[in-house]
Amino acid sequence: MAVGLGGYAQQIKDGQMVDTASSVVSQEKNTKGNSKLDQMDFINLLVAEMQNQDPLEPSKNTDYVAQMATFSQVQSLDDMKTSMAGMSADNLVGKYVTLNVTDSKGNVSEITGKVDYVTHENGKNFISVEDNLYNVDDLVSVMDETYSDANVMAATFDNLAGQLPNAFGLGEGDAVNVAKLRFLYDSMDAYTKQFLSKSSVEKLESLEEVCIKYGWGDYAAGGTYGPKPVETAETPEAATDTTTAEEAALV
Repeated sequence: MAVGLGGYAQQIKDGQMVDTASSVVSQEKNTKGNSKLDQMDFINLLVAEMQNQDPLEPSKNTDYVAQMATFSQVQSLDDMKTSMAGMSADNLVGKYVTLNVTDSKGNVSEITGKVDYVTHENGKNFISVEDNLYNVDDLVSVMDETYSDANVMAATFDNLAGQLPNAFGLGEGDAVNVAKLRFLYDSMDAYTKQFLSKSSVEKLESLEEVCIKYGWGDYAAGGTYGPKPVETAETPEAATDTTTAEEAALV
């Protein structure tokens, strides 16, 4: 049984209204496993509407054309957005990125690395980092190589400094690692040093004071990082008397 409702014939079954149009779309969506309406879904809606319209008050053809035109415009914008997102992802190749990835248990882990390539699957963009594919939607930040290298070196320095004991617990055997930390620091340029932890640099300096005080390893007098020997002024040699015996007799 059908009841006319403003140009649309509502189906009645077993005393209850049946939403025919929604049923058509729901079946289509269940078949595709996709919650997003596409052009075929929209056509199914139009067909269902035409099949169930009230014969006494049919919809005009212009109404269907207007609806189709509107949907086409929306779909075009969506396709353009997808295309631009793909182009944007392609530009990430060779860049260093950071991603926050959530696993099946809801745990979030931070992934940092260089993007090797980009792949597009089912309208989604994936980037390859360290031989693993990640959804570009998990992207947090993008870095250039110089910035990334500086961060890695600074993090290495801070980590090594954290592994060393404080000045009160320092022993002679630790002098080797203190010297390595100094070498790492001296190899950095001014840009990289900006990323260092102030406390790590101060710790290095305090440890070096202990090493120098006790003359451990390379911090011994004359060592690579130890105090340099004090250069004493050379005593001028006495002038050589070149006066001959004959010249002396004439004086």
